[in-house]
Order: sequence, then C-alpha cells, then structure tokens
Amino acid sequence: MNGEELQQLTSVLLDGRDMGASKYAQLLKTAKRVREGARPWMALRTVDTSKTWGPGDTYETLKDLPTNFRKPYNVLKPRDLEGSPRTPIILVSGDNVMYTYPTIFGAHLAHKDLNNLHYFDYANSKFGITGRVDRTYTVHLHYIKTTTDPAIDGSDLDGWTWELSPDDAMILAYDIAISQKGGIDYDEINARMVQYHGVDVRQLFSNMVKWDDELQRSALGK
Repeated sequence: MNGEELQQLTSVLLDGRDMGASKYAQLLKTAKRVREGARPWMALRTVDTSKTWGPGDTYETLKDLPTNFRKPYNVLKPRDLEGSPRTPIILVSGDNVMYTYPTIFGAHLAHKDLNNLHYFDYANSKFGITGRVDRTYTVHLHYIKTTTDPAIDGSDLDGWTWELSPDDAMILAYDIAISQKGGIDYDEINARMVQYHGVDVRQLFSNMVKWDDELQRSALGK
C-alpha cells in the first residue's frame, strides 16, 4: 500500500473523517518510526562498503557513518577467524579478513596502539578503528538502516511506500487511527472504538514478528 492508500484506509477507520496530507504525513512518519524501532528487522539490515581503511589511517581518523544509519548490527564471526565473536565492522582485503573488536568512545584513547578495535562517535555520526594496518582494506559496516520518510507536506503520499514491509503497511493506518481516536481526538465513544482497533493491530504486528522470525531462522539455517 502506498501513502495515499493508507490515508484512505485511515479515513475509513475514522468513519469517513479525513485529515490533510501534511498532518497525515507527520503522523505516518511517527507511526513508522515506532514500528521500525520495535526490533532489529531483517528487512532493514544492510552493509556499507563505501569506506576504506589503509596505512595512512590512525585511531584519530574518523569515517562518516552512512546517512541512513540507525544503529550497528553485529554479525556472527566464523570460528576460525580472528576477532570478536560478533561485530558490525569487518575489514576485507582480498583473502585477508579481520573481524574487529568493539571498544567504547573515550576508551579508544587508551587502546590507540592496539590493532583492530572499532568505536563509534554517535554524536558526530562517525566511526574509527585503533592501531595501524599495512595494506588498504574495504570496511564492511553492518547496520540497521532508517527508511525514507514521506515528504513533510504529504506531496508524495501517492508514491511513498514503506520500505520495511509494503504488504504490512496497513498497520500504520491503524496506528494513526488509534492515535487520533485515543489521544488527539479523545472522547468516550472513540475510546471504546480504540479497543476494537487494538485487537486488529496486535494481530497484524504478531504476523510481522512471525515473518521476521522466519527470516532470521532461515538466515541461521533453521
């Protein structure tokens, strides 16, 4: 479902009441961010390989995080390779693969001469790696991405779709209707209606979690 179809569904749930495109876009942005933050969805896991780490880089060299970076995602390391059991940053140069170890921002100063410790400067949307390397590596940064918000004025609702799961996007229409009836336009009648919508939302979200769980199990060979 695209944004315009979601707006129409929300109108139906609100007994024909419509809201402007700008207001709807703002509520849609809020609803989708709440749902995306509920778990590390498989559909939002991605990897950036646009950065390199070379002999000229030091612990003070900071690389930009991707613009759609939400938070790091730790991938599992094969047992026969050096590095942390799970890490979001892997250095690759041909057949040479290094799984880095995590350290916290600030502690990297004490570990500046140790090789292959990574840290994140979240305030400035950057990351760094301690120690030195003798060749140039491609940095594989695994992370959970953010998705594209609808335009603030709602002008692109007819072309906007939810990157997490277009097939499950109707849950956002229910979330907005519940927010409208249960908070923004609260009264006793609306409060009773919210309970019925809540049943549908819980089932929709349960289906999404089941879908994501199956994807995660499949990735683990289960």
